Amino acid sequence: MLNLFDMIDMRITRFWIAAAIIVLVAIVVVVPGFEWGKPGERDFRIDREEVPVRVKMKKQGEEAVVLEKDAAGHWFVDAMHMADERAVEELLAALRFMEVRRPLPSEERQQAIQKLGKQGTRVQVYVRRHWLNFPGGLKLLPRQQLLRDYMILPGDDADAVAIMQMSHAEMPYEMHLPGLSVDLHEVFVPEAVVWHTSRVVMLRPSEIAEVRATVHHRQSESYSWRLNGEEEPLLFNHADEHVPREQINTDQLPAYFHQIRRLRYERILTGTADQPPADLLTGEAFFTLSIEDLHGNRTKMDFFKRLPPDDGTLIPEEPDFDPNRLYLQVNRGDYALAQYVIFHPMIRPLSWFLKNADHSCPFFE
Repeated sequence: MLNLFDMIDMRITRFWIAAAIIVLVAIVVVVPGFEWGKPGERDFRIDREEVPVRVKMKKQGEEAVVLEKDAAGHWFVDAMHMADERAVEELLAALRFMEVRRPLPSEERQQAIQKLGKQGTRVQVYVRRHWLNFPGGLKLLPRQQLLRDYMILPGDDADAVAIMQMSHAEMPYEMHLPGLSVDLHEVFVPEAVVWHTSRVVMLRPSEIAEVRATVHHRQSESYSWRLNGEEEPLLFNHADEHVPREQINTDQLPAYFHQIRRLRYERILTGTADQPPADLLTGEAFFTLSIEDLHGNRTKMDFFKRLPPDDGTLIPEEPDFDPNRLYLQVNRGDYALAQYVIFHPMIRPLSWFLKNADHSCPFFE
């Protein structure tokens, strides 16, 4: 029989074995989720295998601009507006290809450091990491890891260089983008409107969960479409009553849903969220379109009529509003000027989808 001391020795042994296993698991599974140390003071460029998911840009005393990638792979500005794809691609290319030209000369160094602190733009680049990393590529508990943190400022010469300094370093450097036609300091612009895309929604029909339309001057023409993957879309009227499939003109549907990806405006009118354009016909929207994707993200579009332009392009018989262009407000943000020809395929009343309907809704009157 084991005596008391043998039993204690066995328990101690088991304890240390268990502790060793826990440490081993931590080393193999948890430790890879951490980043030890900071990048070198010249390591502004990120590696090709790194995939940024968030970029924050801020000037001292101003609001930060945040570009962030959602679960579907789309980039958004400040979590509200879709980002311009080309602008983001240009930004990511700059992060990967910028190079150190030279350390800033000693006689210019102190003045540049002070200028960076007062006028520079702080750029923080985040990538996706996971707290748990199992052998075989299994990763759990995603998080965002700060990868780069630096200040950037336009250079003083005409060589398309920028002055950059790591947040944890003391040496500023001249940086440039060899082989690219854009100036480096022009890529990191902390102004939200610069990053807004003119495209309103970038969803395929298979990515849409619901389309809800409100006809403000005639509520009986309001409706909603509910989609569920590859199943047939279901139509509901203004009272949320299901409209039977046999009453629907299904030939209208493909063009309607595919038009969603083509919705884009001409230009945004900065600062009009609080001060609407002076040539609004009325401050009330005549039509509202709300589109929700499978991830629960919703884009709301309010459409407003605009006074006709006083340039002689419209004949006297035309209506008292501009029949060519309208104003669009996305998610209650700034107003945008848009063309009817682009948005009209989506500005439809309920009767437009129905068989044998008289289609007499006075839609623009």
